[in-house]
Amino acid sequence: MQLFLLDHIDLKWNNIIIDNPELWQQAKKVLRLESGDQIFIQVGNTRYDVEIAKLQDLKIFGTVKNSSSAPQNERNISMIIAMPNKREKAELIVQKLTEIGVHEIIFRPSERSVVKVWNENKVTRLEKIMKEALEQSRGRRLPKISFVKDIEKILEWKIIIVFDKNDSAPSSLCEPCLPAGRWNEAVDGLRRSARNDNKEAAFTTGLVGPEWGRWPKDYELFKTYDTEVRDLGSTILRMETAAIVGAWVMKNSL
Repeated sequence: MQLFLLDHIDLKWNNIIIDNPELWQQAKKVLRLESGDQIFIQVGNTRYDVEIAKLQDLKIFGTVKNSSSAPQNERNISMIIAMPNKREKAELIVQKLTEIGVHEIIFRPSERSVVKVWNENKVTRLEKIMKEALEQSRGRRLPKISFVKDIEKILEWKIIIVFDKNDSAPSSLCEPCLPAGRWNEAVDGLRRSARNDNKEAAFTTGLVGPEWGRWPKDYELFKTYDTEVRDLGSTILRMETAAIVGAWVMKNSL
C-alpha cells in the first residue's frame, strides 16, 4: 500500500477526509486508486490504515481500519558525514539513509572536504527527497538534517563508530568471502565496538570522512572521545557508499 505523509487530516471517529488537491491528483491520476483501495496516511508519529470510500471534489474520503505508532524502544542512529563535493552526492546520501531508517543526518566540513559551506537553499530539496524516500520505503520517521561546524557537543553521550580504513585486516566488517562464522564474529564486534559501552546512550553515531582514508586533524578532534574505527571491507569506498553501508550495518546490527 502507498504511504502518504501529511501535516494534518480531518478525522471524526473512524471517518477521514483528506483535503489535499496534490495528494488527490496523485491518487486519482497517477496511482489510479479507486473506492475500496487501501492506503497508509501518516501524521506525526501515527500511521492510519485507510480504506478509500471515494475521491471527490479534490478530496479523499475514507475509513480508518487501523492505526499504529512507531516503536519507542529502538536505538536511534545518526550519521555524521563530511560535506560532499557535489549536490547529487548529498541527495543520494539523504535518500538512502532515509530508506535505511537513520534518525539524524549531520553534514560537517572535515579537514579534506572540498565544499565547506552549507547552502540553505538546498535544504528544501533535500527535505523533499527525504519525504519521498520515506513514503516509498514506508519508513516511520523523517530524519533530522543539519549542518554543524563544531561537532564536539553533539558527540557527547553518544556511542561513536568511525568508518574508515583499518590497518588491521581481521577487523574488517564486510571482508569478501567471510565464512558465516567470521561474519557473525565481525557483526558481534561491531555491537561491542564502542569501548564507551553506555547502555543509556540515546544515539549510536557513525562518522564518515571524504573517500575514507586518514584525516589527522579530524582524529585529533575525536581523540577525547571513546571511539572505535570500523573497516567496511578490503576496497576503498566512496564517501557516499561508506555512509550508506555503514548506516545499514549500524541499523541492522546494533
